[in-house]
Amino acid sequence: MQILSTDEARLQCEKMMKAMPSGRIFSAFFTMPAAKWILENSPKDLKLVVRGRASDFVCGAADLDAINLIMSEGHSVFFNLNLHAKVYHFGSEILLGSSNLTTNGLNLMHQGGNIELNSVVPATPSNVTLLDRIVNSSYEVDAAVFQKLDTFLE
Repeated sequence: MQILSTDEARLQCEKMMKAMPSGRIFSAFFTMPAAKWILENSPKDLKLVVRGRASDFVCGAADLDAINLIMSEGHSVFFNLNLHAKVYHFGSEILLGSSNLTTNGLNLMHQGGNIELNSVVPATPSNVTLLDRIVNSSYEVDAAVFQKLDTFLE
């Protein structure tokens, strides 16, 4: 198993997204440049699980507009207040490591970003079951939840 740098992980994830019509991303943090990056790489059916704590939005580690953009494109968003994992699952591959779904976590602006380390592991049945459990224990964000959070943050 090879360790991937931040840039290598981003490129690997792009390759995975473009090759598979559906997938799942788990990331504590999520920002607008990452939302745009996802849409540029054209997954058709994405389930995105983010931590979704109010404090994440207040401090800028998460972006409500980014969540709205992803939802407006027909993808599903879930909150799990205990999430700290960074996992990108598309098809038979899972990229996991330290890269949040943010500008610095994936060096989306190509200006250095964070020094992150990631690896690709196979999407074995037991790995997929573990990821399923996380999705199933998360709270799906619908229009009503989004509106309540938006109002609260204002």
